Order: sequence, then C-alpha cells, then structure tokens
Amino acid sequence: MRKFKSVTYCTATHGWHVGHVFDYLLENSENLFLFLHPLGSKNGMTAMRHYRNGELIREEFSFRYRGNSKILIYSCVFLNFWHFMYRFGIRDSDILATHPIFLFWDALRRWRFRNELAYWVWDYYPPSGWLMKTYDTVLNFYVRRLGRVMFLTDAIAGKFDRLRVGKKSKTLPFGLSALPLSRSPRKNRLGFVGNLKPWQGLETVFRLLQAHPELELDIVGDGAYFQTLVGISKEMQIADRVTFHGFLADDRVRERSSDWLAGMALYEPSVADCVEYADPSKVKFYLELEVPVIMTDVTYLAERIRNAGAGAIVDTDIGNIWREIELLNRDFDRYLPGIRTLKREMEYRSAYDAGFSGILRSGAICK
Repeated sequence: MRKFKSVTYCTATHGWHVGHVFDYLLENSENLFLFLHPLGSKNGMTAMRHYRNGELIREEFSFRYRGNSKILIYSCVFLNFWHFMYRFGIRDSDILATHPIFLFWDALRRWRFRNELAYWVWDYYPPSGWLMKTYDTVLNFYVRRLGRVMFLTDAIAGKFDRLRVGKKSKTLPFGLSALPLSRSPRKNRLGFVGNLKPWQGLETVFRLLQAHPELELDIVGDGAYFQTLVGISKEMQIADRVTFHGFLADDRVRERSSDWLAGMALYEPSVADCVEYADPSKVKFYLELEVPVIMTDVTYLAERIRNAGAGAIVDTDIGNIWREIELLNRDFDRYLPGIRTLKREMEYRSAYDAGFSGILRSGAICK
C-alpha cells in the first residue's frame, strides 16, 4: 500500500534527481506526475511523465525556448505547465512545487482541477535588479498566502519567518542514500561534482594542483563556466592533470568517483550565489559516495562534517588544504565511520516520511 494516491512533482532544475526526492515520491505514490523543465540548460525538451505504481506509463515532450530572454524562458515554463495540467488531466492531486512560477494563478488552478499545492522553497537570493525584485515579490506573496510551505534550510526559513505570522514553518533539507559502497581510493586523486559556475572554488583547487604536481583532478559537471575553466587550466599548465568529464548520470559518477581521495567543495561567499543559504547537495553527494569532503566553512553542513569527522573544514590557503590531503593519503579509512554516521542520520526515506507529514496528504485521490 503506497502512502500517496496522487502527487504531481513540478521542478525547474537540471538536478531533478537531487536529494532522492523523485525516488521517494516514485516509491510512495500510486500515481506520480512529473513536470520537468531545467532552467539554464539549452539541451533537451520539457518533459511530462505519468508513473503508476513506479512504472512509466506515459511520457510527452513539449516546446522548449532555447534563447536567453528571461521573460520568454519563464513564460515558456508557465505555459508548458498549464499545458501539462490539461494534457494529462491532473485532478485531485497534491502538487509539490519547487519554483514560484508554478504558483501563478493558484486560485484558478485550484478551482479548475481541485488540486492542492505545497510549496518547497529551495533558494534565496537578495532582491537586486528588476528580475530578482519581481521574483522576491512573487515569492513573498505566496509564502505569506499559502498554508503548506517548506524551506530547504533554516537559513532560508529565517528570511521568511516574518511573513508566516501564525503559521508554523517546516524545514526539510535534502536526504541521501545510506547504502554502503566499496571504493579503492588513490593517493592524490581529487574530485569535483557540480554546476560549473563562479564561486565554487575551483580556481583555488587549480592553484593547489599548480603547487603540487602529484595531484590530479576529475571534474564532473557542466555549466556556463565550463570553457572558462578549461582555458584557465591550460594557462596554468595543469590541463594534463585535470579531466573534464562533462555531465554524467549518477551511476557513471559512482563509477568515476571510486578512486577519489577527496571531494572538493571550496565554496566562496558571494552575494550573487548565496551559498550560505543553500543545502549543499554537492557535499551530500560526496557523503553518499563515501568520499571524504574538503570544504570551506560557508554552509550549515560544515559543522556537522567537522563534528562527525567526515572530512576537513578549511580556508582557501593552499598550504592548509595540502596538509589535509596528506592526512587523507596516510589514513583514508579514519573518515569512513563519520561519513556512514551522517549517511544514516540523513537517510532520505526517514527524512521525507517525517518532513512530508502534514504537507502531502496521504489520502490524495487521482480520478
């Protein structure tokens, strides 16, 4: 017997598998509808899917605008979402939305389709520029108005607590798989997974490689900064020790990461990126892969990593980072108990059972 009769998961990110949210909903929903439109990616189409008891029974793709106009990008998402609702006839379903674009015309959608909506706020950006000010205004309106709202981190929730007068906010971070893995780490082999953009600290890792010729680096990911990083690696004459793999599916990442000594997450504080508000999915993915983390003290997870002994918390001084790598080279296994403790504590099934309680209705019906 599955927990939910009908859930509609609407997301606008290339990382739609992040945190095993989709896996959890697929495991626990009799009917799961997925609307997927990755913002910032010009590849692929808008995907619309219907799963019944875990099996894909219907899949369609819709028009995708591939230009750079923000207005047209969001208009395309909005129109495709309503096309999806009509095309799949989604009625009496719980909608789990992770972007405010899905909340426009909420009253009309509720009246027309009798769907209930839960909003999970994944990001916070200071309102600068007309687009972000508009985004912030819309976000504030719905966070104040909607009854069922969750926040990915306490830092994000803190930005909206003033709007939730008389309403209890719930924080639900991403979960991870607690399955143990078998790995064969190689000395001086570093890895990085994530969206390639500024403020991820990869330039610091490049300086580390320049200072220590024995180090090698795997970079798994794609993004606007890809070609810039390729050029920097060539200018610094370390390109022969940096391998750019591009985007890889999760199973390929697990295979590729099997010999990594450490996963790098040298986040840099930035007004534009707002890492301090985020749930660091990159770090959680390293833990899931059982790769010790070398990270800066920017997000809330750094303290848990430090306390569990699951990695090293460093500044951006390459001397300090090198000392931590030497410790890992000498005794990699010392970090495994802490990693596995955190994996058990953040296991996604138990985390989401508690987190979605009172948010998604166990009695939602699909007709």
